[in-house]
Amino acid sequence: MLSGTVYGELHPSGRFGVFSTNIIIPGLHGMYGKRTEVYDTASDLTVADFDNNRMINLPHTAREDRLETFPCFSADGESVFYCVADTLSIPEDIENLLYHLVRVSFDANTGEMGTQVDTVWNAIEHNASACHPKASPDGRWMMFTVADYGTFPINHPKRLQGSL
Repeated sequence: MLSGTVYGELHPSGRFGVFSTNIIIPGLHGMYGKRTEVYDTASDLTVADFDNNRMINLPHTAREDRLETFPCFSADGESVFYCVADTLSIPEDIENLLYHLVRVSFDANTGEMGTQVDTVWNAIEHNASACHPKASPDGRWMMFTVADYGTFPINHPKRLQGSL
């Protein structure tokens, strides 16, 4: 793992947790009027199997060309949603760092995630970035934050809310 776990959520059964493992860098903008920025230089996903006291590392999310973060389970526990972006030269290209919201299947018998990743919300099409997804308890809605870029929108002038 890149680091200890950072962001995550428990599976509805309580047996598993899905987490990101991130190397997070805080930085100050060199531009007037901009505040602190926080960004990942590397991030992956991992699953904790609490019943068997083990971590399940996922080779297909341990790619140097992708940043994965903010995983959460669907209400039924059969899918994992998370945010993913292409790795860029940071901090130079921070304002081009756009995270998609994606979904992958989850097998509650093995703790494994599938390898077929489906884009739920395309960051490029919206020219914005998704972060902090959460599924509604009834499974009807997915709430997430939409930012102009990156995953630390608290200091960004444009802050929008999105839901599916």
